[in-house]
Amino acid sequence: MSGANLSDWYFVDRQDRYMMIRDCKLLARFYQNLVDKVSSFSYEVSPDGRIALGDKMRGLNPVHNTTRFRQHAHDQISSFVEVHSLYNMLQDFDAAEEALQDNSDLDTWIFPIIQMGPFDIVQDEEVTCQILQDASKTSNAKLFLSSAYFNFTQEYEDIILDTDTDVDIITAAPRANGFFSARGPMRHIPTLYSKIEEDFYAQIMSHKKQALIRVHEYQQPNWTFHSKGLWVYAPGDNAPCLTMIGSPNFGRRSVKRDLESQVVLLTQNMRLMHHIQEEQQRLFSETEIVDEATFNTPDRRPGLLLTLMTKCLQSLL
Repeated sequence: MSGANLSDWYFVDRQDRYMMIRDCKLLARFYQNLVDKVSSFSYEVSPDGRIALGDKMRGLNPVHNTTRFRQHAHDQISSFVEVHSLYNMLQDFDAAEEALQDNSDLDTWIFPIIQMGPFDIVQDEEVTCQILQDASKTSNAKLFLSSAYFNFTQEYEDIILDTDTDVDIITAAPRANGFFSARGPMRHIPTLYSKIEEDFYAQIMSHKKQALIRVHEYQQPNWTFHSKGLWVYAPGDNAPCLTMIGSPNFGRRSVKRDLESQVVLLTQNMRLMHHIQEEQQRLFSETEIVDEATFNTPDRRPGLLLTLMTKCLQSLL
């Protein structure tokens, strides 16, 4: 499982996350069926590179029949989520309880979640909010997040800023942003994300949460950063019992505009917990913590035009 795009540079000098899950037929079947379902209302690409809607999509052109297309996609994915829910796979709660009793030696659960904001499929958003709320309000728990393109939704930001426990967030420094070497208008994208990060840091200060919430920037020389995920340490534990890994970035574009999926892994297996901890600590070892001085250097001052652009374009980032 990964949020990487699997192009060449992800295997050379781009930091991401990868987790191998073995012998899990239900999970493999879930993603095979998800790809099949999304493909059923996607364009088909011909060998000569042309794209066209398939026969099943007649009258559902996403450009000319947007409302009908979105409703069709919503219905298709909603039924998919219902069919693949754990409740339905086990038929009822008695069967679920029996399955747990029969497999009392099991110590790890993995379940996939999806987000398709344009089609009003918000499963990932709901699960993420619940995990953030539970972790941030549990005394002595610890919460770590990784968001390559820093732009939390307002819901996520409000939960984090109301935390009663430690929260550490890692994001890309401008030079580690994948758009840093871009040409034309796209070269300003790292500056826009830096401004959003600065505004969030100001919110930390105004909420007087600087003792609990820390922002870290990935700074590995000549590397870019694309890691996304979440780790929760239960009270008293020295390793995380929960992690989320996949494509969501916890940002506004990810939640509202993109089609995303990730898995939630919950475990009591100490060996696995320590492997997950090693991954999380390795990511944070290549970071520098943000303070007020971070945003006072000349290259972090966006100017009036880029500041206004940040406000206008924030929902697209």
